[in-house]
Amino acid sequence: MASFLCAIHCAGTGLALGLLSSLGLAFLASKWVEVVFFTLALGMGFWAALRGWKSHRTSWPVALLALGMGCLLVSHFVLGHSHAPPGSSSHAHSRPWESALLSALGGLILVGFHLANARLMARQCRLATPRAPLGSMPV
Repeated sequence: MASFLCAIHCAGTGLALGLLSSLGLAFLASKWVEVVFFTLALGMGFWAALRGWKSHRTSWPVALLALGMGCLLVSHFVLGHSHAPPGSSSHAHSRPWESALLSALGGLILVGFHLANARLMARQCRLATPRAPLGSMPV
């Protein structure tokens, strides 16, 4: 869910920056909003990982979460992710292509984490659910 919100935020901000400023919503393109989204995504991701680990006791999805969040962290806060148009002053110290590619890779890894975690949890749930004998009728 957090990855989806991040994707909407990035796409929406990139496409509607002019509209946002005319509506008084230019703050959505600010660095503090990026920090808030990142913090929320990190919190929800680790909550999902903990919930999944308690269910299936498999740690490799947690590694996917850490890798995906690491990619997003580097792309946004180290490489200088920016929604400003190329050539503007806020783009002067950023590496837009590297940041965009690393951000997309991080998002895809997070999607993989959520899918793997959900699949492992569903499998564990199926294994823990007792089955009725073949041919019996439910009451």
